[in-house]
Amino acid sequence: MEAIDVALGELQASAADVLFEGCLQENQAKLSLEASAEGELGAVAKMHEQMVRVEEPQKEEICEAAIGELRRRLDDLSELLDEQRLTQLRHFSMALPEINNKLELLGRQAAECSAKTEAFEVRLDLTRTNLDTQEQRLHALSSRFEKTQRRDCPGLDDLVVKQEEEPLKQHFDIKVTKLADAAKILQKVAKEGLVTPVTPKRKEEMIKKTPSFGDRETDDCLKELETAVEADESQASLSGDDALPFGFSMSTAVRRSISGFTGC
Repeated sequence: MEAIDVALGELQASAADVLFEGCLQENQAKLSLEASAEGELGAVAKMHEQMVRVEEPQKEEICEAAIGELRRRLDDLSELLDEQRLTQLRHFSMALPEINNKLELLGRQAAECSAKTEAFEVRLDLTRTNLDTQEQRLHALSSRFEKTQRRDCPGLDDLVVKQEEEPLKQHFDIKVTKLADAAKILQKVAKEGLVTPVTPKRKEEMIKKTPSFGDRETDDCLKELETAVEADESQASLSGDDALPFGFSMSTAVRRSISGFTGC
């Protein structure tokens, strides 16, 4: 019995070994397949990496070239801007001293003008004050002079009135002279009218020969003076204030006409 058990144990052990070997081969086959698949994938990845490594340097070179061109252009633009700014600053720095000198000159002139204006205002105030003082003194002196004149010369006012009336008297004398000349002409006209009849045409000629008497109508003057001449034919001369410088006489009617003409 023991021998049978030993034999069965050996058989089981041999069967287990056989089974184990079969499973091991299958496992190894699977592992080899998986390993081959992984190897193929790794090879593809390596090939892709190599291709990418080949393309990346070209892209980097292109980008680096473009970046370099941009930097060069930026540098050129910055240099151009710097030159323009320096040129403007150079011109401004060259013109700045002249501008400063002009500003200083204007400042000095403004200060001088201000000082002169203030001095002129002071002098103007003094002159105005002096003028006011002189005006007051002149007014006081004129008042004192008038008082002294009235006190020392009582008839001075009458003299002033007479001096003011002298132009009126001269005007009256001129009117009297004109009337005297008109009287002479009317005497001749009256004598001519006794011989020849006075027609309207003749009357117009007489009016033209007669001088103007101012604002009165010519016909009225002629009538009054004709009446005066007829009334004065018998009278030889006048005395006193009625005497005229031309040597002919005037009647009362003539004097009345003169008074009405001159308003005296």
